[in-house]
Amino acid sequence: MNIHLLQELHPLPDGVVLWTRLAPDPTAGDGLGGMMDKSIRVEWEMAEDEKFNKVVRHGTEVAMSELAHSVHAEVYDLKPGREYYYRFKTGNEISPVGRTKTAHA
Repeated sequence: MNIHLLQELHPLPDGVVLWTRLAPDPTAGDGLGGMMDKSIRVEWEMAEDEKFNKVVRHGTEVAMSELAHSVHAEVYDLKPGREYYYRFKTGNEISPVGRTKTAHA
């Protein structure tokens, strides 16, 4: 299964919105990206380093078939003007590491 990484284009000084979509076949004609018609639990982590030695936030979202198995994680209480790394996990799948930055104060 592929986990696609997207991120909010207008971060806040203290937060960002991370987006992803579960889709083994993103262009599948079923509109579900090749996924089964059921909800899937997706975990996310945000760290100060690319190797995730210093995880600063984490959580769980639900990717629902009604929303094309997309996930929007709102992450707050971050430091302004700072670069962060994030990833998503579901089952045995781990996404590539993404990078985002909070806006300056």
